[in-house]
Amino acid sequence: MYADFLEDTDPMTTEAVASSGATRFQAVCHGMVPQISATVASYTLYRWECTIRSATILGFVGTGGIGYSLVISIQRLQYPKLVTAIAAVFAFVVTSDALASRPRAKMV
Repeated sequence: MYADFLEDTDPMTTEAVASSGATRFQAVCHGMVPQISATVASYTLYRWECTIRSATILGFVGTGGIGYSLVISIQRLQYPKLVTAIAAVFAFVVTSDALASRPRAKMV
């Protein structure tokens, strides 16, 4: 996906920076990176959010992690521990979504 983001950049911007006397590295840093930074940050945070949710679901069916902690808490009737684990997952998802909303707002 990151390579696709690089391919979608406008090459005229990088060429304009290079034609002003910048080195190749400077042309990439000042011509290409600003075009993809919001998209890369948004996609990375989106994948992080998906990973948290997937880890919870996979753990719930028996592979370990926080989902496994949920199952054990339910089986042992440890409701305070269960509420804490659910709150942790919720906090991770809400925080990552809030962080991802900033780059997404810049893209629009």
